[in-house]
Amino acid sequence: MLISASAVMAQRPEADLVLGQPTFFVSGSSASTSGVSGPQAVAVDPTSEKVFLADTLNHRVLRFQSVADLANGAEAEAVFGQPDFTSNQINRGQVSASADRLASPGEVFVDSFGTLWVSDSGNHRVLAFFNASSQPMTGGSAGLVLGQGNYADRGSGLSRSRMSLPKGICADREQHVWVADSLNHRVLRFDNVYSIGDGANASRVLGQSDFVSNDVDVPGDGGATAAELELPKDLALDSAGNLYVAEETNHRVVVFANAATLGDGVSAVRVLGQPDLTTVGPLSGMGAADLWYPYSLGIDEFDRLYVSQKFTNRVTWFNRVVTKGNGGDADGVIGQDGFTQNSSDTNQTSLTLPEGLGISGDGALWLADTGNHRILRLDPSVLDKVTPLLKVLGKRRLVTKRRKVVIRGTASDNHAVTRVEYRTGAAWLPVSGQIAWRQTIKSVKRRVLVGFRAIDPAGNFSSVQKVTVLGKRK
Repeated sequence: MLISASAVMAQRPEADLVLGQPTFFVSGSSASTSGVSGPQAVAVDPTSEKVFLADTLNHRVLRFQSVADLANGAEAEAVFGQPDFTSNQINRGQVSASADRLASPGEVFVDSFGTLWVSDSGNHRVLAFFNASSQPMTGGSAGLVLGQGNYADRGSGLSRSRMSLPKGICADREQHVWVADSLNHRVLRFDNVYSIGDGANASRVLGQSDFVSNDVDVPGDGGATAAELELPKDLALDSAGNLYVAEETNHRVVVFANAATLGDGVSAVRVLGQPDLTTVGPLSGMGAADLWYPYSLGIDEFDRLYVSQKFTNRVTWFNRVVTKGNGGDADGVIGQDGFTQNSSDTNQTSLTLPEGLGISGDGALWLADTGNHRILRLDPSVLDKVTPLLKVLGKRRLVTKRRKVVIRGTASDNHAVTRVEYRTGAAWLPVSGQIAWRQTIKSVKRRVLVGFRAIDPAGNFSSVQKVTVLGKRK
């Protein structure tokens, strides 16, 4: 597995669960309780751990039982957008939309309140299904519509309350919802979403200077800017509230700082996939720093960012993405043996046209392997190659007249710290504490060399930090 941008993976990460297919080696499409067609997105409800997927070409959303109860090829327990598990017509075969009809749903997101947000792309709207994990097996209806003035309308538009092919959605705990209004080349923010009504106006816009513009760069006009967006496809928020936007045709992910506080049309502050915020177009196409048509984003609670790149059949990830500078290298790749391959296949380690990404509460990555008509889960243990960080507080050379001395420090990791150890001889022994730790070194007569290290749940070790303790005669 890749542990740096220049390393080559010794073994591809393997998926440990598949939905939509009975095994990892089958890829046909269907409309049934266990079969799907071109799924584009997946999300896990943080309140119930139930799994939702956008079964895009079947014009429905499926709900599966809780993560712990799933097995390969599991049957869905509920369907949204269709009257049963075998129907697959756009808007249930009707001309108009409604609160229980869907047309090519492109994204699903479940917020911290258990509300399912669906980007109903073909109807140019976003639907909210409240208490989604408790909705009935069939007949579930949305409780809020954005992008349209009512549930029957389905035309595209450009205004403060209209959308054109919305895709990515994300939300925070403060009731802000962001929508990638793809064909309008902008991101809309809706505030106080549990207090607004159907067809509400967006509160803020990014990517455009106002709510009636949908300008986009064209070849020869000078390239991209930090304030403009082109075909934004997906969104993600990190732990600090920074918003990441995947721009498919600009081959980049741009970062807007403190997104909940921003005004209209402000500039992004960082970029991945490009060396700066004015360069566009793919670099070499398949390097560690390249994002070739980035499609979907997923970010875990430790700020590891995943980016799916549909046409290179891979997902790359960036560890501690909040620390990455412009054009920073990815730290790993899924679906390929390294950063320079783009093959496709149907098995536990390969992908075909991957799109949507989701993260469950245990840190597992869920991905829509769209071309193989399936959803895959990858356990976090097969992806974690990030070494912990251990720091010693104070001086590294201590002189004491006493027979003992206390050494303190801190330890951190992208997931967790299992333990901190020390040694003064051959054996490693546990210290007191983990994130904040301390150790008393006794019987200091002359010179004692003490080493400290931290270990995470995947067995990764930090570098050893050394402290020299000198005993001084009274």
